[in-house]
Amino acid sequence: EVSELNLPLFSLGRDVDTCEGSTIVLGTVENSDWISYLWSDLSKEHSLNVDLSGSYSLKISDLHGCQANDTVKVNFKTTPFVNLLQGVDTTLLCEGESIRLDAGNAGPGIRYQWNVKGENTQYLHIVGGGKYAVQVSNGKCIASDTLYVKEVFLPTNVLNDTLLSLATAHC
Repeated sequence: EVSELNLPLFSLGRDVDTCEGSTIVLGTVENSDWISYLWSDLSKEHSLNVDLSGSYSLKISDLHGCQANDTVKVNFKTTPFVNLLQGVDTTLLCEGESIRLDAGNAGPGIRYQWNVKGENTQYLHIVGGGKYAVQVSNGKCIASDTLYVKEVFLPTNVLNDTLLSLATAHC
């Protein structure tokens, strides 16, 4: 009598988009009927740690010699880099002056969200003190930076040139 054997059933899941610098684990649940695992890199474990973009295939064999394959594509996206004022977290702004902040990362699919209501562009023109934060996203990966700005007000009743020059030396 001839009996029909079923192929091992498994799936590596959907293709994966993730952020660079991370590691993901591909694999399937271990099954006592499966006796061998063979990945496209020739490793033989039931799971595989992945930190590079590419296609990864797994072939599983069961106790009866039946085999099944699946492939998944992994894409590690570049994480945006945000540095509003070259590593400075706090700065002074003299009364009447302004600073233009640049969140960088210009390009297709890049989105900006500032903590200033309604601002969603690469640049932010500021004219006063406060906390200025931005998140930059490429659709999957997010980076952020924050800058604290202290506004310096010039003295209004200066009687002495020395005092005036000291006050403006910081601006």
